Amino acid sequence: MLKPQLGFSFSRRRIPEELIAVRGGLRYTTPALTAIDLATSACSDAIDIALRGRAVTLAAMYEALRMTPHRTGNLERLRLLIDSRNEPWPAAERLSHRLLRAAGITGWQTNLPVEIDSELFYLDIAFTKQKLAIEIDGRLHETDEELFESDRWRQMRSWPRGGESFVSPGRCCKTVRTCS
Repeated sequence: MLKPQLGFSFSRRRIPEELIAVRGGLRYTTPALTAIDLATSACSDAIDIALRGRAVTLAAMYEALRMTPHRTGNLERLRLLIDSRNEPWPAAERLSHRLLRAAGITGWQTNLPVEIDSELFYLDIAFTKQKLAIEIDGRLHETDEELFESDRWRQMRSWPRGGESFVSPGRCCKTVRTCS
C-alpha cells in the first residue's frame, strides 16, 4: 500500500482493458483516459493538449468517460468534454468559444483548415460567410517558436481574396469579459 505523499493523490480502481495500451511490456492508460484523468475544472489543458496534438479525438474521450462510470469527478469531466465541443487547442480559445456561445453569436467554425499558397493552415475561429478570421494567441506562443512563426504566416496570408483577420492576444478575452 502506498503511503500518502504531499502533492500526490493515489486511488485504486479497475481500468477496462480497452483503455490500457501496452508497449515494450509496459502497461499504461490510453491518451483518451489520461487526458480526462488529468483535466480539472481549474485546468483543462490536458484535454486541449491531447486535441491539439491529435493524440486523441473528442469521441474517444467521451467513450473513456462512459467506460469508467461512478468515479468522483466524472460530472466535471463531462462538463469539460461538453465545453470542448468546438475543440479549442489552447485555453484562450476555450474562453473565446465560451464568450461567443454566451453572447449568442453563431455562424463560426473552429480550427477551419484552409490551404494558402499550397500550405495547410488552421484558422482558430472563422466566420466563413463574412470572410473573417479571429486568431487567438495564448501563452503557447511564448514558448513554441515554430507555432509562433506558423501563426504569423497564417495571419498575414489568411483569407487571400479580400478577407479580414483579427489577432487577439490570450489576455484580451479576459479583458473583454470583465468589461462587458
